[in-house]
Amino acid sequence: MSSLPKPLPLRDWPAFALQPWKEFRGKLLLSDDKRHALGRYLAWLGAEGLPPDTTEQAPLFRYLAALEARIATKPGFYAALCHLITAFAKVHPATDWDWLHDWRRAWRFRSMPPSQESAGDLGFAPLPFTEWLPETQHLWQAQVPPDWPRQKQLSYRGAYGRFLGYCAHRGRAVDHERATIEACLAHLATRLPETGRAHTRALQLALAILYPAGDWSWLGDRIRALRPRPPKAVRRKPHRMLSLALEEWPPADQERWRRALTPPAAANRLEQLRQRQRDSQACTADPSGGARPRGRLGRKPPHCWSKALLASAEYAYGSFLRTMQDLGRADAEVTPETVALWVESMRPRMTTFSAGNRVHDLGFALRVLRRREDWSWIRRDAELLHNAGDPAHDKLAEIVDIREIRKAAIDRLHRAQHEPRTIKAALEFQDGLIVLLLSYRPVRRRNLAETRLGVNLVVDGLGTSGTLFYERTKVGHRYDVELPQKLLPWLNTFLAVYRPLLAGDRPTDAAWLSRAGTPLTAKRIWRRIRRATEQELGKPLTLHRFRDCLANTVSEIAPEHIEDAARLLGHRSRRGRPGRRRHTPAIEIYRLRSGTTAAARALAAIEEHHRRPSRARRSKG
Repeated sequence: MSSLPKPLPLRDWPAFALQPWKEFRGKLLLSDDKRHALGRYLAWLGAEGLPPDTTEQAPLFRYLAALEARIATKPGFYAALCHLITAFAKVHPATDWDWLHDWRRAWRFRSMPPSQESAGDLGFAPLPFTEWLPETQHLWQAQVPPDWPRQKQLSYRGAYGRFLGYCAHRGRAVDHERATIEACLAHLATRLPETGRAHTRALQLALAILYPAGDWSWLGDRIRALRPRPPKAVRRKPHRMLSLALEEWPPADQERWRRALTPPAAANRLEQLRQRQRDSQACTADPSGGARPRGRLGRKPPHCWSKALLASAEYAYGSFLRTMQDLGRADAEVTPETVALWVESMRPRMTTFSAGNRVHDLGFALRVLRRREDWSWIRRDAELLHNAGDPAHDKLAEIVDIREIRKAAIDRLHRAQHEPRTIKAALEFQDGLIVLLLSYRPVRRRNLAETRLGVNLVVDGLGTSGTLFYERTKVGHRYDVELPQKLLPWLNTFLAVYRPLLAGDRPTDAAWLSRAGTPLTAKRIWRRIRRATEQELGKPLTLHRFRDCLANTVSEIAPEHIEDAARLLGHRSRRGRPGRRRHTPAIEIYRLRSGTTAAARALAAIEEHHRRPSRARRSKG
């Protein structure tokens, strides 16, 4: 077996696997690496039909073979193996794991032979801890994290001892200026070329422990520069061709698609409005003689649709074409009969609700390709599938009180502050800050990823006020709100202390950065926040789920402020310009989830106000 399932979410773990990680207050103290290693093993056991408490050697060897085939690099597999063994010792303390330790040791000597370099190659001896200055010894003993294993403490202490030994060998005064440290690192790189990067990283951590107020971000850049760059391993994915790419569509469909997505030539404003009216009338014409209500997308030409919507529509139509090819009906048109065959082919690999989403996307593709025809039956078929099936995820079960999210975010920020100021601590602090920001201002994923300092995230010189601003959101509105005062101290700390560790010497105004100092993409932010919330709350939250959590909490405890919550979500205010068509905010889901009658009445009234125009405006029409 060369493929492995995704790690089992914490909420699905058996009780015996969770209990050892809980402290006396019930908080889960489980690091990401142990959670991922044990969760992946539990998911594999479930896929193999084995009990979750299986510890026999035969299934474990089969799992390790699959894990080694799954992970591209040998150091990565060895690290995952170490995390798994540590988790096993915690969850199954009565089991004898000596055989697994012996197997790990034999694998390492066979696949990762140790380096032949030693401290004797330095040309000098590292200064022992007992010969350090007394004040330096006191600093180390007071500031090293007490939960670190002894071997880890000795490793970083030895790195600083090598630096002191180098200064004594060269007759230099012990200072921590950049020139002195760079000279020491150059000596290490010359004498210990294979392990120089590891020594550099260990020295950075030692300096961060002893002198946390110093700026050691430049050492992070040095570590990145020394990282080996092997050829990128390409993961083998199962051969799945479920949809035809655009280049494989019939030539006529390709031409229609590209022509519809090409923006028109520049014209004056009146011509743009006339063209939009013609497109809208063409999209909403009903052959029966009636007029179909025009939605938000019906008023917008396809070239103004979002990239995500166009990608989904393109995939759906390609999937339909692929299914027709497999059935030997490559020239079949989109009819109720062929769509029924397409849905039947999707049933083995997705839920009925998801098939409804795919049919819904097909309707958008047909609006692009054959916009003169009536596709209302596609919309009705999608609604039938949605009503007949349940969503793959129970959103209601994933709702968390927004106050719990804020408390968990602040706990994570506090823990990161007590760690040495390293890149890892900076990433954890950044994750906590994003979670806290989303608990107050739950913007959508695309806007969060494009956030730039001084453009979208603006803080005054004193750090006493700030603004979150986006020129355009998903529905085309401007988003401009003030930052809460409780967020500002943490944001100021991030900008002054932790973000420089991530950015290094790279000039960038992106707000959220990766370990390499590059801007985080929307997908990577989504993954990091899911992992952080699962670690802090016991359940992973997507970025969009913060919006549900905020609206649900407000509707429960303060329904009279639900309009303020709608504004924070980016919905248009109910007070618009006179004579202007108003947008209906998507708050019905929050009304349905409201647990109190008062909240339900308040939300229903707001929703009805948005849905139905006033009598005065109707009379004018």
